[in-house]
Amino acid sequence: MSYKPIYTITDDILNQIADISKMLGELTANQNFQLDLNLRRKNRIRTVQGSLAIEANTLTIESIVYANQENYYKVLQTCDNQADCTLFIEFMLDCIYDTIQEQREKVRQSTPQVSPHVTPQVRMLLDVLGNDVLSAAEIMERLALRDRNSFRKRYLEPALENRLIEMTIPDKPRSRNQRYRITAN
Repeated sequence: MSYKPIYTITDDILNQIADISKMLGELTANQNFQLDLNLRRKNRIRTVQGSLAIEANTLTIESIVYANQENYYKVLQTCDNQADCTLFIEFMLDCIYDTIQEQREKVRQSTPQVSPHVTPQVRMLLDVLGNDVLSAAEIMERLALRDRNSFRKRYLEPALENRLIEMTIPDKPRSRNQRYRITAN
């Protein structure tokens, strides 16, 4: 006699798992994100809910289940009556999805949209460079600059650091054939 699980893996379950995996990948790729899915036992749900309400802390899966407690018990009852846990799996995946989605929104809101600060010198370098591909000497000539060290520190390095321009030979930054162009965005 072969074992038959008491659930069915449906397309909805697979799609939910794929969506959750995608969101987790996006969140873990973000260095500012620290996974805050505190899976706790049932007896701690009330403590978590109270803590969240007082501290305005992040929601956990348990608190989302707690907020959907009526549906939770209905799903459990339905699964018990049908002797099939598929509906419960879908319900829990929905709770996990909602928790991660909320974390994702908080990360988006807390992550400042940083645009590189463009100094007047970098702006001048970008204007002079335009669509051309030029050497450092050619750029300095167009800017009417003579001090190579000042040019590097005030113009070239900030533009490279902010990825506003790029080297044509990035593997050999000191090459005599090195040229610079505006990065393709």
